[in-house]
Amino acid sequence: ANEPVIFDKTGIYGSDQDGIRVEGGHSYINIIGPIEFKNYENCMESNRNVTKRGWVIDNINAHDCGRGLLIRNFDGFTLQNSEVHHTYAQSNALGVGLSDNTTNALIKNVISHHNDDHSGADGDGDGIWANTTVGTLTIQDVITYSNSEDGIDVKAKNVTITNAVSYDNGFAGLKVWSNEHLEGSTRVPGTNRFTVNNLLAYNNAEDGVKCHGADLTASNITSVGNGQYGLYETIFELARDAGIWSGPCKATIRNSIFANNQETAVYYAR
Repeated sequence: ANEPVIFDKTGIYGSDQDGIRVEGGHSYINIIGPIEFKNYENCMESNRNVTKRGWVIDNINAHDCGRGLLIRNFDGFTLQNSEVHHTYAQSNALGVGLSDNTTNALIKNVISHHNDDHSGADGDGDGIWANTTVGTLTIQDVITYSNSEDGIDVKAKNVTITNAVSYDNGFAGLKVWSNEHLEGSTRVPGTNRFTVNNLLAYNNAEDGVKCHGADLTASNITSVGNGQYGLYETIFELARDAGIWSGPCKATIRNSIFANNQETAVYYAR
């Protein structure tokens, strides 16, 4: 087997805080390993104000960085055959974090684990995370475990998750959110959609799957042995202390098993 190229921040002084830093609109870049990144503030950081296109990162091992890969403002981004683990920043210790209008993104054959922002279930120590600005996102053949909050926590507009395993996380194995929001005091209904097929979620501290007001279509889910619910369908407050809540989940679940969870198999709150 090929020995990895190793980039190690240890002993480097100055402003070089990122393993990969993308300042401009550099596009159609392939970074092919085996490559190891360690001891950086961020494994990858990128300029949120400039769109980059057609990136592929393949076969990297990123670990012991403050944060993992911060994927900001990409149109066409693939991360595959890689492992991200043991991030430790005091906020947003994400393994893989997508934001700032990133779209057409593929996370495939990735393992993300032991990412910990030291805030437990109240933090953002997630294995894979995407916010509401993200467009189309495909997550395929991934394993997320032992993250301080969620294995997968996504709010993107159009999400497909296939063949995922998520276990031993500090909150949920999978968490999906509606992008419903307020304009002034007016509720604007969510438009994002989640399709999940073949998910195993087990031994997570609270829920196997948590749905925050989202439009979720799921099949072949096995959610067992979690600390609270196998599937938790709930609403969420649209702004802190506003007293205005989202609409309920719209979940269609087929051919799935929810069993041996500490509270109930499926809990619906509204």
